Amino acid sequence: MFEEFEEFEKMTDVETEGELSEGRFHIVETDDPENPHVVGGVPELWAERLDSVQGDNFFGMRGDCGLVSVCNVERMAGMDHVTETSTCLRALLTGNCQFNIFDMEGSGGTTMEQQERLLDRHGIESTAYDSSEANAERIAEWVEAGHGVILEHSTYLSGDAGDTLDLHYDLETMETMFPDTQSMIDAARSLQDGESISISIPFIPGLFGMDVSCSISNEGLDIHLTGDGLDGFTTVDEYGQVHADHAATVTGTVRDIDGNLLGIRVCDSGWGDGDRFISVEQLEECYTNVFGSGVVVTDAPIHMNGEALNA
Repeated sequence: MFEEFEEFEKMTDVETEGELSEGRFHIVETDDPENPHVVGGVPELWAERLDSVQGDNFFGMRGDCGLVSVCNVERMAGMDHVTETSTCLRALLTGNCQFNIFDMEGSGGTTMEQQERLLDRHGIESTAYDSSEANAERIAEWVEAGHGVILEHSTYLSGDAGDTLDLHYDLETMETMFPDTQSMIDAARSLQDGESISISIPFIPGLFGMDVSCSISNEGLDIHLTGDGLDGFTTVDEYGQVHADHAATVTGTVRDIDGNLLGIRVCDSGWGDGDRFISVEQLEECYTNVFGSGVVVTDAPIHMNGEALNA
């Protein structure tokens, strides 16, 4: 039980929905009026300010989720000038990321130790913790106290369980992630509201390894995936052990009215989602029981409710 929620009605730092400038928490109504959610931090604000699309860098590196997360933590600390490209350049010059001209999908990959070193070089001291040292509740308390947190976890298992998955990319994200589809994007912009066209993108089935249907509208690209190929989202070794293969910036927490942790919210550049929810149950799959999972946490708080400390 999170101690500050023991007497919820007496709390002075919980604000009503939309009032984010004072306390560390705010209330978000749910379908059940008697059970609102209490959000820690300001994930809605970070969804607007942080980088939620990876691969948009001068060097063409597409596996740079950890570098985007480093960039985002630095932005949280008030370094508004930092970009994905500048972070990639700093990593390349200091040997703190992978780079292979023949494997741009994997280029930009980082370890937690490399992320820690990159943050330290910008004056943000941080520490890497294995998932056995940092459970979901401890991560939540760091985030609620204003620390920057990078979550190293497994890509797919933080998504929707089952043998189907629906993805949506707005047109601006498509231009970054799928530059070869510009003519299709231009056509989509000419469609009327509510109109959509079924399309075929040749590389999508091979990329996901499963049955795919795609449609495009003036709101973006919708991809529907079905089949056992979803297993291919996850990095698994020869013994069946799931490995961490993705990084995201933790931006907030979600609790029930009694203070029980329901999940975390992240800015996830791999999914093109600035405000993605990962439940406690999903964290068990994609983080707690995953080899190589962990977090990089700033040693001191870097912001309070979106305002940088010591900027």
